Amino acid sequence: MSRNRRIPLGSPVIIDTIKGKYNLKNESNKDIAFMPEGVVTAYINELSDQFLIIKLRSSIEIKVSENELSECT
Repeated sequence: MSRNRRIPLGSPVIIDTIKGKYNLKNESNKDIAFMPEGVVTAYINELSDQFLIIKLRSSIEIKVSENELSECT
């Protein structure tokens, strides 16, 4: 993960539902895969990685890495 590319809080993002863990193949995450658009609300550091907290349009909050974001972001 690149530490140089930091997405500002409040920025709109789209979760990549093909390469990310939130895809249509996973029944428990289908509601996330159907509406993968949201905004960055926070950052969290865990071990050696930094994750983004995304609040989706469906009001669900999820934790993702920058690698799980769509190229459109």
